Amino acid sequence: MKIENISVPKILEVKEISGSCLRGVEAGGSCSIDLLVDVNNNAKPGDYKIKLDLLYIKNLQGAIVRLRNSISTKITIANPKEFLPKIEVITWYWGIERPITVFEHQRNVPLTLIIMNRGRYAIDGVILRIESMNSSVYIITKKQFCTSTLNPDSICRTTFYVDLANASKGIVLFKVYIQYVFEEFKTHLEYTDSIEIPLHIHRYAKGLGLEIIDSGWMNDWPVYPNSENVTYVVSFANYWPFRISGISIEIHLPKGFTYQGSPIARAYIPGPIDSLKTFSASFELTVNNVLPGRYKAWILVKYVVESGGSNILWIENHSIEILVHSLNNSIQFISSSWYGESPEPMTYGAILVITFRNNFVPQIKGAILELYLPKGFTCALNNKTYGVIPLSMSQELSISRSMYNIAMGRDSQKILRYITSMYGEETLQGVTPGQIMSFYVPLNVLVNKTGRYVAKAYLNFLDQWNNIRKIEFSIPIEVLGSSRLIEVNTSKSLKIVNGSASLEITLINRGSAPLYNIYVSVIPHSPIAIPVQNVKYIERLDPKSIRSLHFTFVYNPLSLSSGPGGMMIRYYTLPLSISIMYKDALGYQRVFNISAAVSIEPFIDIRLGSDTHAELRGSSLVISGTVLNYGLASARSVVVKALIGNKWISTLVGDIDPASQAAFRIEHRVTHTLNNVSIVVEYKDEYGRSHEQKYNLRVERIVLTETPTTELREGLMILQSNYTLIIVIIAIFLASVAY
Repeated sequence: MKIENISVPKILEVKEISGSCLRGVEAGGSCSIDLLVDVNNNAKPGDYKIKLDLLYIKNLQGAIVRLRNSISTKITIANPKEFLPKIEVITWYWGIERPITVFEHQRNVPLTLIIMNRGRYAIDGVILRIESMNSSVYIITKKQFCTSTLNPDSICRTTFYVDLANASKGIVLFKVYIQYVFEEFKTHLEYTDSIEIPLHIHRYAKGLGLEIIDSGWMNDWPVYPNSENVTYVVSFANYWPFRISGISIEIHLPKGFTYQGSPIARAYIPGPIDSLKTFSASFELTVNNVLPGRYKAWILVKYVVESGGSNILWIENHSIEILVHSLNNSIQFISSSWYGESPEPMTYGAILVITFRNNFVPQIKGAILELYLPKGFTCALNNKTYGVIPLSMSQELSISRSMYNIAMGRDSQKILRYITSMYGEETLQGVTPGQIMSFYVPLNVLVNKTGRYVAKAYLNFLDQWNNIRKIEFSIPIEVLGSSRLIEVNTSKSLKIVNGSASLEITLINRGSAPLYNIYVSVIPHSPIAIPVQNVKYIERLDPKSIRSLHFTFVYNPLSLSSGPGGMMIRYYTLPLSISIMYKDALGYQRVFNISAAVSIEPFIDIRLGSDTHAELRGSSLVISGTVLNYGLASARSVVVKALIGNKWISTLVGDIDPASQAAFRIEHRVTHTLNNVSIVVEYKDEYGRSHEQKYNLRVERIVLTETPTTELREGLMILQSNYTLIIVIIAIFLASVAY
């Protein structure tokens, strides 16, 4: 059998004819014709008719007959989609083995896709291809082979790499193309499926880039105008989720600031710097003569973000403020005062203490004080009006007793050696804020009057940056004068009257400054006289002024008893200690002690007896009576005088022992009538000092009568006998005492 012609639609192309019919077929048998055809790509599913023209030879009773026949049949082209498997992308994620979090601007990011064959037939040659639907996302590997054969219910996995260098946070869309070949039923169909998948790009919790977390001068030290080699430090924090490296930093400085002579300061840090780590860059700047204040500068930072692959070169701009401080009020002048005592005009070697406090300068080294003195002052170190004084100590010095003694001696060299030996080492360590600086300046005060004088001073020192600073001050110099000497005068003696005596003490301020809060105390060295109140107070004693104080003493007679016989000591010199405590012009407490002695006046109490009277008998004035000594000491050379007219008439009574009396009589002829007469009793003590008591007597007039001669004689005889008896009694008493 032979097929002479085949009529097929245009969508079919017969490639090969085969089958058993071509080899013949027996009677009553069957055979097949196989056509191998290609179906055109433009073919549509449906039924199509084909016609076969057959030529065959038939043996009819031994005869060979050639016969022709045509056979028509239909063929059906099925819809391939009814047989194709269902390919699904069952999952997709950033990462390879497991999902990872992906941040914006990350590079070389893996994107894994997993597909599954959910159909009845296998597919071959599975290839995946993705495209980004966002222009900011770049696909590094656009096509990946997944598997050669994907059987039903099987999966395959493939990983793409994506560049997110320009991507921001949010959702990005990808289109996935699945290419495969369907070869079931002796077909070879190439198909491509597509699907859109979303993925999320995160932003790091701290954001992106670098942040300046701190900027300022090193150690937070202040910087002043005209400073060199001062270090400015800028600290950054890496807020990227990746490491950074190759960091180049430029500071564009404002006018008046330079870095090695350039207006741009540069620094390089190789890194790497991990995420959330900090790093700092230091710049040594020069600050010219600018005004204190805040200055704005710009920072340009270039660095590499190690986000994967070729990484990212990132450029940022930041602004900072550069603070320039003022030296005003950094160092405060506290006081200038005299050490030890306040000098007076024409004083040599007085120590003036000039005190400052460091308020804000972190460190003061090598401080010196350049002092320009006003007229009338010279520095005792060089005898000039200009002096350079080094810092003596870094802490305030209290006045010790030894230092006070040296200061009172006015030896400036000793004072300076004393200060240096005690506090010299502290000055080498520098003066920190809050500490006191004291400069001890020995001065010659050659002015002629007290008052206020002003000196100009420059405090010169090295600051914390080792830059020389010079601050001007006006230093007041108060010449207050001094309490050079307190002259003390006392009474020469104590006169005890009615068991008490008064002592006068006179104070004279011989200095040139007033004294304040003066306490004067008197301490006797014997209990013969005890002060009632031995302390007196004077609020102020001006220069050259005089002040008298009165102290009351009480006589103590028991202190005079000595020996078994109770012999009385009636004459005594009382030694005294007088202590004067006061405050001088500087407020220092001073004590001035002296010793004095006063004589206790003999206790002589001379009085006239009650029988003393004055009588005028005719032309004769008769004054008679007794002089009594109530004291405890003898009254020497007692004389009684009477003023009669313009003439003193006297009589010597002699010595009168204590508790004794003596009679006296004055008779004088007068030419006129008297009503009163003045009597003066004079006597001397054991020291030869004269004393007197004055009295005034009324004169009585006596009328004379004649007395018989016999009676007068008898009276004289009786009087003579009485005198003789008295003499005999006194002689017997004296003899017994002598025995």
